[in-house]
Amino acid sequence: MKPSESRLLGDLEPSRHKLLVVDDNPTNLSVLSDYLNGFGFVILTARDGESALRRAALAAPDIILLDVMMPGLSGFETCRLLKESPKTRDIPVIFMTALTETSEKVEGFSVGALDYITKPFQKEEVLARLATHLRLRDLTRKLREVNRQLEQHTRELEAANQTKDKFLSIIAHDLRGPFMPVLGFSGQLLRRAETAPVADIKRYAERIHRSAQLVHDLLENLLHWSRLQLGRFEPVMSEADLRTMVEGVLSIFLETAEAKGVRLLNEVPESLLVQADENMLTAVLRNLVSNGLKFTPGGGQVAVSATNHGSEIEVRIADTGRGIPSENLPRLLTSQVPFSTPGTAQERGTGLGLLICQEMVVKNGGRIWIESKKDEGTTVAFTLTPLEVSAVAEAEPASRVS
Repeated sequence: MKPSESRLLGDLEPSRHKLLVVDDNPTNLSVLSDYLNGFGFVILTARDGESALRRAALAAPDIILLDVMMPGLSGFETCRLLKESPKTRDIPVIFMTALTETSEKVEGFSVGALDYITKPFQKEEVLARLATHLRLRDLTRKLREVNRQLEQHTRELEAANQTKDKFLSIIAHDLRGPFMPVLGFSGQLLRRAETAPVADIKRYAERIHRSAQLVHDLLENLLHWSRLQLGRFEPVMSEADLRTMVEGVLSIFLETAEAKGVRLLNEVPESLLVQADENMLTAVLRNLVSNGLKFTPGGGQVAVSATNHGSEIEVRIADTGRGIPSENLPRLLTSQVPFSTPGTAQERGTGLGLLICQEMVVKNGGRIWIESKKDEGTTVAFTLTPLEVSAVAEAEPASRVS
């Protein structure tokens, strides 16, 4: 390699670049291919425009050296077709021509060529133009990758800002509220502990406990939600008996349900096994049963049922409460600021529970939806994977050709 050629290549790595040389003259094709191959470039060749189009689409070369005067498709027409195809339009084209008229050169640029080389070839000129355009192509690719990464970081920052805004909104709106009864009634209790009737003390304690429970539930949900948003809460799938899990969740709410006069029913069939993350599934059931209980008046019921449809199990938490106005349904499972209304006994909520349920169900491979009629009740349904379906999926190959 001559010193001048070495300087032209500089830090360019020829072996990483693929060139397509198109010329109907076998002598020109051989001379140019041998010369460039000597530097380590990967060389592809074509003798006409049709072959060039096929090879360019298949091999995606880094640059195309294209003869202008060819039988059949001319170099101009070949270049125009290359630039019309989504697969090849971004590949730089350098014309090789014996034409010296300005109009011919202008036509080459007008159909999309970046540069031209005059025949007969001056080999170092060919190398210089190639090196220049390959460096530009490498820089363009790096710039696109940097832009892609910047766009990804921008999306992540926007998502983080949205999450932060949701946290601030929830904290400002929901976390301050429950503390007012705690402060107010604990103050009353402190001042009147020695003189107040037992009934008043019990009432103060109940109000304090109710508010503290709300704060606890909110913080628990915020913890789950933040871990989901940060990608730190991934499912650990295992075998779970759905009826047993539902029984355990319902037992948590027995005292509250009895005090409110609401029946809790476990209508899940015996020995119905699912593949799920038990912690996530418990959190989903707990949130949905809590919601059903909150919006169901005395004398009503909250029932958990499940149906095996073969490929999926549909779980339904149905209450006989006051229902949800149709205009509010679309707001319940959106990523906007959580939506909540007071329960039948003025129980307060955060509106965050349904959003957490949605994300956890999706992470377990299911889907969730809400059905409701005003004054008739609400059903929240979601799907899970039956254990036998999961086992079959693991046993079968990842892909199948039919």
